Amino acid sequence: MISAVTEERETNREKVRPDLLQHLIDEGQNPATSMKTNVRDAVDQMSEILLAGSETTSGSIACFFLEITRNTSVKKKLLKSLLILRPEDLIISSKVVRNGTEYEYLEACVKETLRMHPIASEMGRRTGAEPIELMGYLIPPHTVVSASYRELHRNPTPWPEPMRFWPERWLKNRPESVPPPAYVAEFLKMKAHAEYLSLQAYYPFSTGKHSCVGVNI
Repeated sequence: MISAVTEERETNREKVRPDLLQHLIDEGQNPATSMKTNVRDAVDQMSEILLAGSETTSGSIACFFLEITRNTSVKKKLLKSLLILRPEDLIISSKVVRNGTEYEYLEACVKETLRMHPIASEMGRRTGAEPIELMGYLIPPHTVVSASYRELHRNPTPWPEPMRFWPERWLKNRPESVPPPAYVAEFLKMKAHAEYLSLQAYYPFSTGKHSCVGVNI
């Protein structure tokens, strides 16, 4: 549908519409080549905006409150960790980033929500003009390769008890609520490889130069 609308606008220039698609057609260009945006580029951009940019923040917030409601002990600990704020406090009036230690558990709850419920549960990328070899498989040119972030985030190898909403796994120091004894060894191993986990097994916003701009929200 997006492709048909884009092609129709390319061929019918008499009527100009003040929207994002029209702006891409008229003003868009490839930053790598400085060439004008073609139909395929415009379709790719609009597909990304419509599919990945629709209700993603509200969906993540809904999942956050769902898990907080399900896990009463987490809810109590989170509420206890948060400050009582007034409208004139800088965190509200100046919209400063909440990066203080008092928000560490809140951030852990957010990260755990995005781990269990990534709104963009999978991502596809198209190979270039040449065939490439990936993990022993030869992939032809212009082939879409998709990866499931949801399955990765629920893989028990990097994530002990993957179906458990456990914000403590994100904290720098082990809190008073330790994991069950059977998982202590896995927990300590996981904490020793925190950097590996964050880079290799956690992709709620994808990665690289084309990662989701929503990571800054």
